[in-house]
Amino acid sequence: DRKYANYFPIIEEVLKHNTEAHLIKTAQYFCDANFCSMERDRKLLFRDYNHLNFNGTKYLGKIIVKDAPELGQ
Repeated sequence: DRKYANYFPIIEEVLKHNTEAHLIKTAQYFCDANFCSMERDRKLLFRDYNHLNFNGTKYLGKIIVKDAPELGQ
């Protein structure tokens, strides 16, 4: 949360000046109010602390296309 607090205001400022850009808050797909998980359906989704592996990329891509189909066009 500390790292997020450092960089998120910068992202918000950039978005104010670039109205065609959209932010997808991907943490919602890995975390709930109390817990973040590196796995789904017994499959590891991250190759390290900050980077998705192939399973994670597929998982996130499918969810983004489902939740924001306009991005898949």
